[in-house]
Amino acid sequence: MKDSRFMSTKIKILYLLLAILVVYTLWPSGNDQPNLIQSSFITEDEAGKMKVFGITLGETTLGEAETILASRAKRALFIMPLDENKNENGETPTPEHNIEAFFPNMPDNSKMLLGLKTIESDMAQIRHKAHNPIAFPSGNIKLKIADEHQDIVNAMSIITLTAIPRINLSPEDVRNKFGEPTLIHVQDEILHFLYPALGLDVILDKSGEAMLQFVEPGKFSQVLQSLDLNEEMLNSANHEAP
Repeated sequence: MKDSRFMSTKIKILYLLLAILVVYTLWPSGNDQPNLIQSSFITEDEAGKMKVFGITLGETTLGEAETILASRAKRALFIMPLDENKNENGETPTPEHNIEAFFPNMPDNSKMLLGLKTIESDMAQIRHKAHNPIAFPSGNIKLKIADEHQDIVNAMSIITLTAIPRINLSPEDVRNKFGEPTLIHVQDEILHFLYPALGLDVILDKSGEAMLQFVEPGKFSQVLQSLDLNEEMLNSANHEAP
């Protein structure tokens, strides 16, 4: 039944109050200097698993996340064409397909992007009815997901979480919030503050615009690979800021 996918009314109200408390303590209003406390949005459940904004990566579904965050997501299917060169078998690689959920209007005016876990049988259904394609200069294509497949998307678990604050951050703000990173990596004038134990990559550009990208800590190697790094580089990293 549909109601079985959602929490009871009392639990919904509790999570709503917690979500409002979290977002208003995490990113201060006005011109106040950030005074960010990690425990305000990174916690552990009874089993010792890390929760970010009340979301357990790999377990919490999109439908549950919308209740926890007290916000509705815009869902989309993205097709990322791969290198056109044929692989060793002489075959053209299949384009990568992802489903993402974007929260453009969080209660504190910040934004959030969630990456969802998919299985091929579900993706085949969704691709078949996806429509209204929008092509980007990068070659990526965004498609609208059909209404009849929204329940499938609601049941998908969240595997990545990217928080986009409404205020700029400095390297000092990041350190005050999360401590000294294991490694600060510079890529195209972008700073990546890497915290493997939290599954966190804090990304800062020169203007101070920030993104907090979370994955499951046990899968942090995915972040390293995206930055052309490896575990050995991380373990032997110089802890000094650039």
